[in-house]
Amino acid sequence: MFKPLEPYETPDAVEQLCGEYNKAIGEGIVAPLILTPNFILDFLCIHPFNDGNGRMSRLLTLLLLYRSGYIVGQYISIEKTIADTKETYYEVLQKEDQNWYEGENDPKPFIRYMLGIILSCYREFESSS
Repeated sequence: MFKPLEPYETPDAVEQLCGEYNKAIGEGIVAPLILTPNFILDFLCIHPFNDGNGRMSRLLTLLLLYRSGYIVGQYISIEKTIADTKETYYEVLQKEDQNWYEGENDPKPFIRYMLGIILSCYREFESSS
């Protein structure tokens, strides 16, 4: 699905992605719940590994959410919630990847999708308490 960057481009792209994320978090201008899906989308479009990018993106999602105080992933599986809606997940990602390299993609559908996943996890947690 993803056209990875050239191998020589990947380290700089990942470093820039992390730097921009940390800068945005530090400045506090954009909420972490918006920045996290943006980070994940860019990570997936960079596609730094031959295999396992999806699994790594879901681990990174948990890490970034935990760092921002959103701990629902400790109690409800975000990975399972994504797996339960995998057709939608892949549809949204496929659309996002199409214009990412030109800087013309609209991240809002992926942000909406991920916010829906997180909200679903919180609702499941609330109903099980």
